[in-house]
Amino acid sequence: AEGGDACQYIIAAGTVVKAEKEWTGGMSGRLGFYVNPTTLFAVRGGVLVSKFDVAYGTAFSETFYGGGPSVGASLESTVAAIDPNLNLRIGAIYTDYLTAPVSGIGTMTGTRPETGSATNSEITGSGLSARIGLTYSFFDANSLF
Repeated sequence: AEGGDACQYIIAAGTVVKAEKEWTGGMSGRLGFYVNPTTLFAVRGGVLVSKFDVAYGTAFSETFYGGGPSVGASLESTVAAIDPNLNLRIGAIYTDYLTAPVSGIGTMTGTRPETGSATNSEITGSGLSARIGLTYSFFDANSLF
């Protein structure tokens, strides 16, 4: 707005709101046990935070940061038939981004008759990622001790 005037945008019902995850970071811990001498099963837990670019309509966008608890499990096993230093890892991580009040999307005017408070909007979501990969160990750490 020009001259310091405040702008207000009302999102009509049916308007698509898109969120694109830019990056994720966080901390977690992993605890595992050997199912057999060559297979490790592990669970993990922690907290992740992500940056989201949110676009609604054709001309409006904002940046939000969301975070929450993250849990996961993985299975890692030696592929001894090919090479004893080659491992196959399979895992999945679920993150709940919780629900955050958002003041920049939708109308913030008027009141709800049942509460007398101003209307507001929320953003919420979760993420599930699965991974599969190969790891190779160039030396045995046990040989160092």
